[in-house]
Amino acid sequence: VIAKGTPGFSGADLGNLMDFIESEEVDLAALENLAPEEYAEHWAKTVDFLKIVTEHWPAYLRDNGLVSPTARRNRLMEFEAARLVSNPPAGPVIAAGSTGTVPATARLLKVIASLSNGAVVLPGLDLSLDEESWASLAKHPEHPQTGMAELLNKLGATRDDVRYVQGSQPN
Repeated sequence: VIAKGTPGFSGADLGNLMDFIESEEVDLAALENLAPEEYAEHWAKTVDFLKIVTEHWPAYLRDNGLVSPTARRNRLMEFEAARLVSNPPAGPVIAAGSTGTVPATARLLKVIASLSNGAVVLPGLDLSLDEESWASLAKHPEHPQTGMAELLNKLGATRDDVRYVQGSQPN
């Protein structure tokens, strides 16, 4: 239970945290052992509070035969990926506009890219960024191209594998 008036924290904050954890497929099993010993008492209170996320909410969903919207979305993408693999469509399959930052989305994009008639249209990939800068993106998560570099890595592709859509090449 969240006490009303808790400074700096709201139920919406907890909901956002829960959605983020589920979207990113974070395993919270090791949560209790993350803090150094000098913070153990405070961290224990935090871990106890976070049981809302790690125990109570999952139990509520399970006991009521429900899934969260985020879990539903992830499962639908998983099912679509499996469908495409087991029964590839005869026509083109194109995914456009996603940066693949959600792991379930990146996996679906990888399946689409692997289809003989599949294509992934990457929004805003900078093919003109110099190689040195591109190679250093892992050390610069704040760079706007880092997400694209991570997606290409998840797809098992490089920038050399990417082609402009006909008629879209910059001058």
